[in-house]
Amino acid sequence: MALDYLCLSDADLAVRIHGPRRDMRVLLIEGAPTGFFDLDRRDHETVEVVYFGLMEHVAGRGFGKWLLSEAIAAAFSADVRCIVLKTCSLDHPAALAIYQKAGFRVVADVLMPMRLLTPEQRAAILLR
Repeated sequence: MALDYLCLSDADLAVRIHGPRRDMRVLLIEGAPTGFFDLDRRDHETVEVVYFGLMEHVAGRGFGKWLLSEAIAAAFSADVRCIVLKTCSLDHPAALAIYQKAGFRVVADVLMPMRLLTPEQRAAILLR
């Protein structure tokens, strides 16, 4: 399960994102970040796409398909057998169809509670 990076301390976040099993990449367009993916090599056979996303202003322009193909290529560069990608109802409405066109298939449909941050928690994150 993906960690809620916003709630990690800076030190814990650094350990997570700079670990030897992680591969995080950012898509820059004209120098501005517009998308990213975060891969976690769980073991020698499996890579999880922990996070994958685009900024709203570039959605629908083909960048998502391109970035997904880059994430898949990066995952398979480690000679793995399985790529796990989890999606949820908060994703873009076209996300599942794009994932399926890329070769992913639905293996489970799980209801999970969403944890909302209180205004105080959000403020503490922004002000640290």
